[in-house]
Amino acid sequence: MANKYKSAVFSTTYVNRETLKAFLFPFTLKIKTQILELDYKQFTSKVKFDEKELREFYKKVQNNFALEEAPKVEIFKVTSEEEVKKLYSSLAKGENLNLKPFKVFPISKEENYGEFKELVEKVSQNKKIVVEKVKDGYLIAVYREGERRIPSFEEVKEEVKAVYKKLKTLEWIEKHKDKLTKEVLEGKYKTEVKEVETIGFTLIQNFGLPVQTLFEVLKGKRYIAVKTGKGLAVIKILSVKQVENVAAEVEDHYRLLVRNSQYIRKLQEVLQEVYRNGEMEIKINTRLIESL
Repeated sequence: MANKYKSAVFSTTYVNRETLKAFLFPFTLKIKTQILELDYKQFTSKVKFDEKELREFYKKVQNNFALEEAPKVEIFKVTSEEEVKKLYSSLAKGENLNLKPFKVFPISKEENYGEFKELVEKVSQNKKIVVEKVKDGYLIAVYREGERRIPSFEEVKEEVKAVYKKLKTLEWIEKHKDKLTKEVLEGKYKTEVKEVETIGFTLIQNFGLPVQTLFEVLKGKRYIAVKTGKGLAVIKILSVKQVENVAAEVEDHYRLLVRNSQYIRKLQEVLQEVYRNGEMEIKINTRLIESL
């Protein structure tokens, strides 16, 4: 049904010049900056937490610490045929075993299987349980699929501690941002300093600035403080100039973006009007535009 109206609806769309100018505004600002970056590690002593708090944090984010374990071959060693039968039966049924494997070999090209090379390769190829008689008993080898495992808190305690300390420190920096910014500008802290000539759009991309901040810069704002993943960035505006023209490919991109947005909205309105007496609300897939 949509195909019937697509061309007609698209022909009614147009690009409003003021709307396009709003989209292009960040590209018209040529800005010379001095960026002072303050590393969060200078302030880790400002935050305190105990192990209980750390454990609670880990419960919330433990999926982020999941380990992807490689497939492996476990080899068990027993001394009698009776033990072989019992263990083989348990392995075939997939039962949990209290018995610790004699050897464990991750399946990897870099792994050295030594004297167990032939047995490991045989099991990893056929994925079946293999029994092999040796001088002092029997070896029973079984293939285990790789799995995603959530490590215990103790396994990753130091890593979790580092992540949480950084998170808490960044929160502290955000809370004290105004005071820190003043002190950075006064030279009270060691910072990484770099001068960058750029455009407004790049500042939006790199620091997540709202467009409103660029308007303030154009009106005379001379520094911007932004919390980053590393700490705090204080952006000193050394000079700013607005130009009339932007790159043709940029203007073409946003011109099409504005028109397509209008097109999708209008097409949905047309189809809903067509079905106004029905119960079904029509939703247009935004990927529809790709078929133009």
